[in-house]
Amino acid sequence: MSETKTKVNTWGGRRAGAGRPASGKKKYSFYVTEEEYNILRKKLEEIRNAVK
Repeated sequence: MSETKTKVNTWGGRRAGAGRPASGKKKYSFYVTEEEYNILRKKLEEIRNAVK
């Protein structure tokens, strides 16, 4: 007669309250020209400064 034992991990994995809190931001990636990038950076700075 063989008994099978299941090993239960008691460390690691998800835990309530662990990790960095969500910032509400999502990462996007797309291709733009350098000129478009500069325009977008300026506009983003304006939006973020207006929120504060």
